[in-house]
Amino acid sequence: MNNFWQVLSGHSVIVATVVILSLFAVYFFFKQFVKFVLLLILILLLVGGYFYFRGPAHSPQTVGQALKDASTRVNKAVEKGKNVYRKGEDLYQKGKDAWQEKDETKRD
Repeated sequence: MNNFWQVLSGHSVIVATVVILSLFAVYFFFKQFVKFVLLLILILLLVGGYFYFRGPAHSPQTVGQALKDASTRVNKAVEKGKNVYRKGEDLYQKGKDAWQEKDETKRD
């Protein structure tokens, strides 16, 4: 390990290259993240504009209702996913138990 640090301290070009490459990686990651956030904001603005043009007087109510509906549907989907996971765990455990019983009967 000491040899590694000695090589790095003796070869500043390697250290500079690693630092520059890591900075590029961080830059491109945050660049993609910022694009994603801007895309989400644009989508929210488009949805809000759609509801505004559909009925300007009821726009805040319909957007709020749409968000509540989306939240309810997401919660239902999460619950279904949890139930599927639990059922999968039960099936896995039953299969594992059956396989162990089969192995025990083979040994006898």
